[in-house]
Amino acid sequence: MGFYIDIPKPKAWPPPLLGDSQRVRALLEYGAKRDPVGDKIHTAFACLFMFALPISTYSASLSMWVVCAYSLIRLPSTWRTVVPLLRSSVFWSILVWGAWSLLSMIWTSELDMAQGHARSIRMVAIPIVLIPVARRWPLFIIFLLLGVALQNLTQLSEVVGSWFMNGHDWKTGSPLFRPAGWDKHQGNAAMFMGFAVIIWLGIYISKKSIARWAVAGLLLALFGTVIAKSMAVGLGLFIALIMLFWWVLSRKHLSRKQFITILSTMLLCVFVVGIFGGESIQSRLQVTFEDSQKYSEGTVSENSSTQYRLHWWRTTLDHVFDEPVILHALVGHGLGNTRAIDFSKEGSTISPVAGHPHNTFIQILYEGGIVGLAIFLWMLLKIFGGVKQVSNKLGSVAYPVCASLVVLWSVAAFFESSQNSGRPLALLVLVGTFVLFYNLTMQATSE
Repeated sequence: MGFYIDIPKPKAWPPPLLGDSQRVRALLEYGAKRDPVGDKIHTAFACLFMFALPISTYSASLSMWVVCAYSLIRLPSTWRTVVPLLRSSVFWSILVWGAWSLLSMIWTSELDMAQGHARSIRMVAIPIVLIPVARRWPLFIIFLLLGVALQNLTQLSEVVGSWFMNGHDWKTGSPLFRPAGWDKHQGNAAMFMGFAVIIWLGIYISKKSIARWAVAGLLLALFGTVIAKSMAVGLGLFIALIMLFWWVLSRKHLSRKQFITILSTMLLCVFVVGIFGGESIQSRLQVTFEDSQKYSEGTVSENSSTQYRLHWWRTTLDHVFDEPVILHALVGHGLGNTRAIDFSKEGSTISPVAGHPHNTFIQILYEGGIVGLAIFLWMLLKIFGGVKQVSNKLGSVAYPVCASLVVLWSVAAFFESSQNSGRPLALLVLVGTFVLFYNLTMQATSE
């Protein structure tokens, strides 16, 4: 009746085993067949979310609430489509980590900070929200890349505008420094742009018909990554690209000529942007090395982000084993409790309070204990393992791209508290959603 189509209801409970291809396929397709109009609207809202995600926290939050609300409205016709997720270990790893993080709010002493961090954890709901329309993933990728491109063009306008405004940013009126488009956090902006670089490379390798568009998008995203000057993302992207290039070259997805051409173009882009971007990559690396040496000698300068990070890491690790040792080491101090740490240092102007230590793994160990860190590492390994499993079976370029994205995220997260911000966390969960969806569909079509 109305927008709904009367079709046979596939048996949803108990959840089908992944080898039961007929039931898995029927359940995954049920929502779209039962409610085709709602499926199109759901897809549109999901695309809006993907477009808004790279731009700003406000746009991402608003669009996330919209797509979540609509997915709840559609639940009577889509809950059967969600049921196969219960057989996915990737899904359970994401859900369990989110649940443990929220549970740790019970024993935190910094409930206000914990509530702020808890808002980012809502992103673990992405698999449930998107699985009914996950087959539209090419559209999602397109809109994600369009959002990143808008950010890159805004960055470019900031750079060009500064030439006519005595070096000032037209958006803020302040001297131009590490432009990040509409994003207020350069590290978060660079994370999205680094993701776009890898995705565009995957498109270039697999879609020769649009290679020119892929190169243009790649260079624009690379420009944005370099100009945002995030060392964490830069290192993660460097390692991820080595991994991706090794994979595609070993399987002859790229000829040597194509590899040399694309690599030379990328290096030229980095060199040119480095010239116009002020402080060079080499000088930043040298400063980082020198500041690390000074910290080992007991110095913490208020102008050194490197020394600040090293001090935050060491101090946080020192507090992991606060009394009672067994309790804090096992279950942690609670979500958001890093704000309770006294980071002051004699002879230094460093602030005694910090919202987080700029290291995802150390912070999770302190707040969630060994249990929390083990669950988080399990989630990373399940996502990466799911990628490897499908890659070995199908040999598709999409899967080494996903693996490279996980590597990029993990390396960058070692220098940032990426789990505290909903948008960077959403990137990791989106990769996990893509992997679990294709693991389900691969099983459903392999029989």
